[in-house]
Amino acid sequence: TQMVAAGETVMDGIGSDVADPDVVESAYPQTPLAPLVSMFEVAAGIVAALARVDVAAEGLVLLLGDQPGVTVAAVEALLREGAGSPLAVVRYDDGVGHPFWFRRDVFADLATLHGDKAVWKLLESGRYPVTEVRVAGPIPLDVDTQEDYEALLAAERVP
Repeated sequence: TQMVAAGETVMDGIGSDVADPDVVESAYPQTPLAPLVSMFEVAAGIVAALARVDVAAEGLVLLLGDQPGVTVAAVEALLREGAGSPLAVVRYDDGVGHPFWFRRDVFADLATLHGDKAVWKLLESGRYPVTEVRVAGPIPLDVDTQEDYEALLAAERVP
């Protein structure tokens, strides 16, 4: 198993670990998002990634590929203010959203998750304290449909 050093991406090659690309269809076949769409449910991707996290890493940050509006500042705030906690989330002006922080002592529970909403269930389970890190602005747009994609493009054109 190839290890990924702290600070590097673990996404390269994960799809082949958890899904046959010849069987899985993109949820976005008519949009430019098709190459970015994960070939697996979120939890399966996390499980595959856990095996590649460097042993020296204190935890991992979960970012979703369909939320391109997540900022570097949000990730930095999450790490600065939340990394001491087993779980941390970003509290935007209009609610909780990604990125999420999972400290290494949570990895065993992460490895047992199934389904796209499993991470939220873990956050809401009460098994671990959850730190909320304030970041100004709205929750970044979740781009799941053609309409979402068009809204993202329109928002980027606004001066």
